[in-house]
Amino acid sequence: MSTPSTVPRTPRASRAATSRLTVRSPRFDIPDDLADTFDGDLSDACSRVAFSLILPHLEPYLIRVYRALAPHITDARIAADVEAFCGQEAQHHRGHAAANRKIRAFLGPDTAGRLLAVEERIEADYRRFETERSLRFQAAFIEGFEAMTCAMGLTGLETGRRPVGDGPWAALWRWHLFEELEHRNVAFDVYEQLGGSYPFRVAVGARSQLHFLRALHELHGILMEHHGASTRGVHLPPLLRQGWRRWLRTYSPRYDPHAIELPDAIGRYLATLPLARAG
Repeated sequence: MSTPSTVPRTPRASRAATSRLTVRSPRFDIPDDLADTFDGDLSDACSRVAFSLILPHLEPYLIRVYRALAPHITDARIAADVEAFCGQEAQHHRGHAAANRKIRAFLGPDTAGRLLAVEERIEADYRRFETERSLRFQAAFIEGFEAMTCAMGLTGLETGRRPVGDGPWAALWRWHLFEELEHRNVAFDVYEQLGGSYPFRVAVGARSQLHFLRALHELHGILMEHHGASTRGVHLPPLLRQGWRRWLRTYSPRYDPHAIELPDAIGRYLATLPLARAG
């Protein structure tokens, strides 16, 4: 993995301190019959499942890249946020990996095998990025993904859209959604710390999002076929379809997640969740 090609710089002095992040370790006991996982609109339900299948491959990649970037982060506040960000992503990985094992078992060996073949290609892509791409590229790649999920999370808050029901599957996603918003500044700050330019951020961020959405589309199609439903058309997750204007605003040279104010309800909800156990 090569080093950044630009000199690290300190973020603008006027920027407010980065968010104080907390690593939590909630447990979500997804039932074997996936009681609320495929409820409601089938396409939307399959989209959430496809999203979950990708995450245990993406999240370790984020952690590995940020561990490699750590020596190049000279701002102590950003370094502390990166450490907490990695802790949150590790917990997200644990939650989704456990859910995904039950999902594959429920779907059966044929569908699970097709899904795993796609997942293996996704994993290989992330491994290839680590060996072939600079850390600056990967910082921009991660920022593109985090900007997209931030836009999705804000859309979910604005529209009141959330996973169907109040069971553990919905609770898993609510926790993950709120922590995505809580750590919305970290990837942006890391990219700025590396002296990243706006055109490079946009170009690599778009590639990151396209890479993710292609994988999501393929997994979504397999899940829809499993349920005997049509797979025609290009699939976008519902929060991107509804929030496409907010998504496009992340491409603006004025985009800055620090300017986004979150409702107090997010902090109150996250405060009810258990903290990660030491060690």
